Amino acid sequence: MSRRTHSRHTVGDPPDRTTRRGILTGAGVAAGMAAGLGAAGAMAPRPALAAPEQRLRSYYDVRDFGATGDGNADDQPAIQDAIDAASASADGLPQGGGAVVFLPSGLYRVGRTLRIEKSNVGLVGIGAGSVIQGAAAEGHIIYAGTPDPSTPVRNVFFEHFAVTAAVRKVSGAGIFCEHAERYRIDDVKAAPQEVGPGPLHDAFYFRFFDTCVLSNVMAIAHHAGVTLHGKPNQSYGAGFWLIGGSRVIADLEKGSVGVHIGRSSGGIVLEDVDVIVNETNVLIDDALSGTINREIFFNQCFIDSASGHGLDVSAGSVALLHLNNTWVSASGRNVFGTPDPPPSDGFPHGNNINYRSDPDAAAPNRRGLNTVIVDGCRIFNAYGSGIAAGSGKWIITGSNVLYNGLGKNGGHGIALLGDQVSEAIINANIVSDNGSPEGEPNRQLGEGIHIGPGVRNYIVTHNIVRDNATGQIVDRGRGNKIVKDNLTN
Repeated sequence: MSRRTHSRHTVGDPPDRTTRRGILTGAGVAAGMAAGLGAAGAMAPRPALAAPEQRLRSYYDVRDFGATGDGNADDQPAIQDAIDAASASADGLPQGGGAVVFLPSGLYRVGRTLRIEKSNVGLVGIGAGSVIQGAAAEGHIIYAGTPDPSTPVRNVFFEHFAVTAAVRKVSGAGIFCEHAERYRIDDVKAAPQEVGPGPLHDAFYFRFFDTCVLSNVMAIAHHAGVTLHGKPNQSYGAGFWLIGGSRVIADLEKGSVGVHIGRSSGGIVLEDVDVIVNETNVLIDDALSGTINREIFFNQCFIDSASGHGLDVSAGSVALLHLNNTWVSASGRNVFGTPDPPPSDGFPHGNNINYRSDPDAAAPNRRGLNTVIVDGCRIFNAYGSGIAAGSGKWIITGSNVLYNGLGKNGGHGIALLGDQVSEAIINANIVSDNGSPEGEPNRQLGEGIHIGPGVRNYIVTHNIVRDNATGQIVDRGRGNKIVKDNLTN
């Protein structure tokens, strides 16, 4: 018989509270204990707790330091005092710092940059109701990190607030991170339109990073939404995730870039991200540092409605680019219907995926690094071409490439453009209805799959290629090729 059902208690068993006898037994024990305590004297009091200022704190409310959040006073000194107190709160602990700076609901106007320069410090609000508003046209609103990698600043985090500007910013970022190691930014809205007026120059800028995450952010900026670059020696620039329903937007401002990956970066993942209505939605190039980007992955993203190219890649700037289950559409058009910017005339402008040729024709080794995989994507409605491949090695499979070439100069579905395309596999795609300029039913300018002179080492098989304007598969490439078993009309 188990102890639970036994009718008698052994030493150490709790009394059975489910019976009247058990209840009375428990009451008797309690009464006896109370009597014994009364006879022996009162229990010794607990030691007094240390005063709050003598204890290690982990939570710092900016209003306790004098911030008003009224949108008029300069709250920068008070918020900086809270950050400094949080940074100093765990001196002697590993990596230093270790606290949350809390922003209650309010509009916190700051006249100078807020600086986080110690590890394990977070800035946390209650959502878009907690707003940090930069008052100056120049400079960063928030800086996190260090210019000196020998004194690393790690594990900084930002959560649940908005950062915006009282004026149009001409330089600086909403949040600028330097030598950032293991930083996390979650549910931060950079210049959301509802907390005005902005816009920011840059929203989120990572200058040298290692294992950082942006999740569920909004980035509205007239220069760049998210900028990444590592060091030429690749000591920084590995591991970055832009994920979780993030949105990057610039309202088609001239020169704007949604996401700029500017070289010396690898392990870059964009997943469940919406990059829309920038002049260039995603730019991958070598402008910001000195060595090639390594591996960059897009998964389940929307790259939509750029006034220029949707995804623009300079030759020799990335070793592996992989797009999976991603929607790339409506490049080269003005979705707002305003006169400025004007829509693209079509190919070679306004391509959904534009991979440039190398102006240095004598750099075959550099070109040979570039591999592009487009797998299970939908690529459509560009004013130029769906895919314009000026260089690289390509695998395009299981994708829909439809209704591109809407500008007056038309465009192709998939275009391999010349001898800098050294290898290609185009397999099991649907490529249709490309090359019919919008509003001009009698103007036909575009092919389904265009293979230009000098292209070599390619396989084009098992595709459905039909109803394209001026040709289905037009092959002008040179030897060592297989082009067969495609369904065309």
